[in-house]
Amino acid sequence: MYYVLFFIFGVCIGSFCNVLICRMPLGKSTIYPPSHCPKCKQNLKYIHNIPLFSWIFLGGRCAFCKTKISIIYPLVEFACGIFAMAGLYLGEGLVNSAFLGLCFILLFTLSIIDFKHNAVPEILLISAYFFAVFSVLNLTFNILDGDFYRSPIIVSFIFAGGITIIKSIASAWINRKNNGEIIEAMGDADSIIIAIIGLLLGVKLGIIAILLAGILQIILHIILRIKSNQIEVPFIPSLSFALFLVMIFRDFFLELFDIYTKFMGLK
Repeated sequence: MYYVLFFIFGVCIGSFCNVLICRMPLGKSTIYPPSHCPKCKQNLKYIHNIPLFSWIFLGGRCAFCKTKISIIYPLVEFACGIFAMAGLYLGEGLVNSAFLGLCFILLFTLSIIDFKHNAVPEILLISAYFFAVFSVLNLTFNILDGDFYRSPIIVSFIFAGGITIIKSIASAWINRKNNGEIIEAMGDADSIIIAIIGLLLGVKLGIIAILLAGILQIILHIILRIKSNQIEVPFIPSLSFALFLVMIFRDFFLELFDIYTKFMGLK
C-alpha cells in the first residue's frame, strides 16, 4: 500500500519537475503563467493536468489544438514515481524514505537539465543535498561517543572538500596545457553531487560509486562522440546513476570491493 502511495506522490512531484526542467534553465517563473500548451497558448484545465493519466487519456495530444505532446513528459512523471518507490525500498522509516525519494527525484531532474544545458540551477542542487541530509537524520552521530568522523554529514564534507582540491589542481593543469584558455575540469555542481554520494553511501561505497561514475562517463562520452561529435559531456547524470546503482546493488558492490582489495593484497 505504501509503495502505491509513494508512486502517486512521486508522479505528482514529477509533474512539477517537468516544469522545472522546461522553465528554470531559461530563467522563467515556475508558477506563472500556469501550465499551457506551448503551441496554442491555451491554459490547461485541471483535468488536463492529472499526472501521467491526462497524457494517456488525451492520446498524447493537446485538448485544444491537437498538437502532439512529447512522450518525455509522462516518462519523467513515471520515472519520478519509480524513484519515490526506490526511496521507500532503500530508506529507513516513512519520513526518511520520503526525503530519500525526493533526493532521487531531484538528482534525476538535475541530470536531465545538465544533459540539456550543461548547467544546473543552484537552488535544486542545494535542495537535493538537504533532502539527502534529512533522509539520514536517524543516523545522526554522538560526538561524546567518538562517532564524529563516522557521521554521514562529515563524510560528505570530506568528499566534497577532497574533490574540490582535485578539481582545482586539474583545472590549473588543463589551463596550462591549453595556452591560457580556461576550461573547467569539473563543475562545482559535481562536487555537491559527490558530497551527496558521500552522505548517503559512506566512504567505501562512496569511492565505488565515484569510480563507477567515471566508467559510465567514459561510455557516455564515447556514445555521444560517435552520435553527435559532442565533446563536452555532463557529469551529473553519471554520478547520479552510479549513486542509484550502488544503493540498489549495495551488497554486490561491497563484495566486489572486498574481492578487489584481497586481490591487491590490501586486506
